[in-house]
Amino acid sequence: MANVLSKSNIANSNTIEAWQVSQSVDAFTGIVDYDITLSGSFKVTGSTILSGSATVVGGDLTTRGFSNATSSWATNVVNIPTNVSRFVSPSGNPPTLFPTQMIVGSGVIPSGSSILLIDITPVDFTGKILGTDVFITVGLSSSYSTSSMSFYPRADSIGPNSITFTTQTTSSFAVSFFYTAIYKS
Repeated sequence: MANVLSKSNIANSNTIEAWQVSQSVDAFTGIVDYDITLSGSFKVTGSTILSGSATVVGGDLTTRGFSNATSSWATNVVNIPTNVSRFVSPSGNPPTLFPTQMIVGSGVIPSGSSILLIDITPVDFTGKILGTDVFITVGLSSSYSTSSMSFYPRADSIGPNSITFTTQTTSSFAVSFFYTAIYKS
C-alpha cells in the first residue's frame, strides 16, 4: 500500500518540519510510493511516461494517438491519421528515419467466419508493404479471452484503403479486437 501525503501538524504558527517537505519531494521523485489525488485541471508540458494502467472517469481523454477516447472509443472507429515522431528503418548506419502516422480502430470477426475487411478511408496504403512500411498490432477486447492462438486475429493483408484481419480457425463465436497501425507517411 502506498503512502498518502499528510498535512499533519501543518497550521498557522506551527513550525514546518523536514519530513513535511521531504514527503512531497519523495512522492514526486518516486523515491517512496505515494497515492496522489489531484482535483481540478492538470496540464503536463513535455514527455509523459505512464507505467501501469490508466483510467479515465467522467470525461474524455485526448492524446496524440487517440482523439476524444472514451469508454466506447473502440467501436469500429478509425481516427484521422495522427503524426507520430518517426519510423526507424533497421538498415543503414546510422538508421534511416521516416515520418510516420498512426490510426487505431476495432473490429469484430463474426461467428462462423475467419476474415474481416475494415475500410480505413481516408488512409491510403497504396504502394506500402505490410511489415515494411506498415506495422499493425492487434489486441483482444477485454470481454474476450481464448487459450488458443488459432482464434487470435492478425493483420493478414492491406489494400489501398483497407486492412484484412484473419484468424487461423473459423470460430463459433464472434471475436472482438482492436488494432493500431503505424505507417510511413
